[in-house]
Amino acid sequence: MNVGPDLRRRDFLDLVGGALFAGMNSARAQQGPRRVEVLMGAAEKSSSRDWVAAFLRRLDELGWRDGHNLSVRVQWWNDSLEQMRTRAAELISRSPDVAVTYQSCAGGA
Repeated sequence: MNVGPDLRRRDFLDLVGGALFAGMNSARAQQGPRRVEVLMGAAEKSSSRDWVAAFLRRLDELGWRDGHNLSVRVQWWNDSLEQMRTRAAELISRSPDVAVTYQSCAGGA
């Protein structure tokens, strides 16, 4: 897998999906679906919705299905630093099993 700046989307999804699967697989004996929170640091538009859809498809391929053994919540913070702080604090307060964040490269530093 390429880990340089040219990391392909599929490689990234395999890495994240595999890490989620490995971490959540050990907790499988617990009751209820695993809770995954996704915080998107990009505007909610076609390309970022496509990223979330690809992420969910990869989890599904690994046996993790939203609404079955997984509960996924996606929030968008649209490049506003104050909104990001608020959303991140809310995410932490919910204590999800897994938190995933995404920042568009176009979003700046």
